[in-house]
Amino acid sequence: MNLRLAALLIPLAVVGCDGKSEEIGCSSDVTKATFLDLIKKNALENLSGQVSSYPDITNQTKRSALDIIKFELSEITTVSSDTNSAMKTCEATVSMSIKPDLYTNMSDSYKKYFNRNLDSVLESFSLEKNANVFFSRIRYTSQPTDDHKTVFVQSPSENPITSGAGLISAISIVAPIIEENRIRQAQQAQQAQQAQQAQTDQQAQPQKNGETIFDARNHFSSADANLNATWSSLSQSQRKEFISSQRQWIKNKDAMCGKISMSGDDLAIIKMLDCQTEMTNERIKELQ
Repeated sequence: MNLRLAALLIPLAVVGCDGKSEEIGCSSDVTKATFLDLIKKNALENLSGQVSSYPDITNQTKRSALDIIKFELSEITTVSSDTNSAMKTCEATVSMSIKPDLYTNMSDSYKKYFNRNLDSVLESFSLEKNANVFFSRIRYTSQPTDDHKTVFVQSPSENPITSGAGLISAISIVAPIIEENRIRQAQQAQQAQQAQQAQTDQQAQPQKNGETIFDARNHFSSADANLNATWSSLSQSQRKEFISSQRQWIKNKDAMCGKISMSGDDLAIIKMLDCQTEMTNERIKELQ
């Protein structure tokens, strides 16, 4: 467990009905608010560490993922008071809850993509569970400034709650990314298989009698122009959807048929051009 301490300041004044400052202790509203903000800050740091291998994930995405978790404090007690200052050592039950259907989705995703049981892992963090609520006793200190306008709260940055919240929110972010990558890989594998089949079919067909390189180039140029026209007719969102697969298709086409710039005897070049033409026509049908 990381024993580094984190602190958070909130500029708030706590004033009683008589106009005098009330004592800021373990159960004061300002202390509880500050402590919960500290819990959320440390959970965000934990989450950031777990998704660090995904550089495209923004801080806004991380904060939104943490918003699915509700944090609460209960059973607040004062463990001790410093005789030389206003600092108090406190302890509270910190709970985090997530809607049952969301937690079920998180559990299923964790099992599917990481082959691990979410309940068991959270239990290994020393979290207790009651239905969809997880909780743990956490100790912290509270010390107001002399003017009672600010409270200084300290607590270990790593604890069962921040670890659990970081894991749950990380799953909610990473699971859709993994699923999207799996779909993309399946599509690419299918395209490669189609390209291989196109090459096999092309090789199985007898060479057209009397076809010249000039004829083959004209056929390919026509197909290529039709592909460009089809691509231009797509909407911006469709192009964005197909751009990755289009780049992969070009690589597969060149790998299966050979590049247009290849050299060789007339028969080899005609075969390459016919293969390119057939794959291009098939791609046009996929994009339409």
